Amino acid sequence: PRKEDLLKPEFRFRRGAEWLVLPALARQLSTSDTERIAVLDLLTKGVTETSRLLAAEGADNDIATATALYFTQLWGVARQRAVPEAGADALHAQIVGALAGPEVAAMSDADKQRYWEYCLGLPIFVLGMREVATEPAAQADLRTIAAAAFEVLLGVRPELVDIGNEGLKLAAGVEEALAAPAMSPAAPA
Repeated sequence: PRKEDLLKPEFRFRRGAEWLVLPALARQLSTSDTERIAVLDLLTKGVTETSRLLAAEGADNDIATATALYFTQLWGVARQRAVPEAGADALHAQIVGALAGPEVAAMSDADKQRYWEYCLGLPIFVLGMREVATEPAAQADLRTIAAAAFEVLLGVRPELVDIGNEGLKLAAGVEEALAAPAMSPAAPA
């Protein structure tokens, strides 16, 4: 599908005058008031600029677009490789299909804004920190953070997923492993 065909009215929201999640996210991602102020500045500037760039495509304030950015950016950091544009577009189409339905359409503007801020804010933090935390141990920590955040939203670790020209695919054998009943140790006799 064309990019504009992926922009559905049920995924859009009217943004309020205030940030709903970014201040709390900045508190969670910092350990002091000085850090919190710097992180909040990074988040607000990053989300504002991302929104401005997305607006050029008519994709600002769109939770499906934000979800696609969340996954592509965090997967890229965790796996240390970029998602091809065709892969990002295919993933976006998959997300549109997954989010389609009455539950998402019925979400309030405020709930959509909260989700949107989180989906843009966390990757912006990780990418921003990647630019300044250049030590190998810090880079490894950021890959761990990116992987954990990816898994929180999808339920699968990024190393078990490929994002290519056909979108997101589980690695060979993963789907079967996830579907198999968990083996439990035998009960003592």
